[in-house]
Amino acid sequence: MAVLTHVIPCQSYIFGVKYKRNNMLYDRRLLFKGGLHMAGTIITELGRITIDEDILANIAGYAATENYGVVGMKPRTATDTFLQLVGNDTNRKRGVKITFLGDGSEADVDLFVTMVYGVSLQVVAKNTIDNVRYRVEEMTGIKVNSVNIHVENITA
Repeated sequence: MAVLTHVIPCQSYIFGVKYKRNNMLYDRRLLFKGGLHMAGTIITELGRITIDEDILANIAGYAATENYGVVGMKPRTATDTFLQLVGNDTNRKRGVKITFLGDGSEADVDLFVTMVYGVSLQVVAKNTIDNVRYRVEEMTGIKVNSVNIHVENITA
């Protein structure tokens, strides 16, 4: 049986950007700069599906901001902070950290959020955790081990 590899939208600017090591796909530009860009992997009877870390971060970001009480995500890079300041902030993966475990079929999600003043932080956090876990698992098939909420700010 041939193994098919499907890559769900990855950032590929030139041919041969992806590098396969230990059955995981890495972005060569980040690999040679010392960082690894991870991808989740799901093996089916038809082949292997590889989902980029940024896709999971986008899904988790959308799922988190759907909840009442969560008004935004904290920027995690200087570029995200700059885009937020100039008003060109459409980046949903901002404030989301994905950590793949083992062979890439499981992940941990960390969310850095801003919540509304006056709501029960505990209830909003629980609803956000449930929604993010459901959306990521339903849309990708990658099991979410934990969703950690870091409340970075409260706004009126």
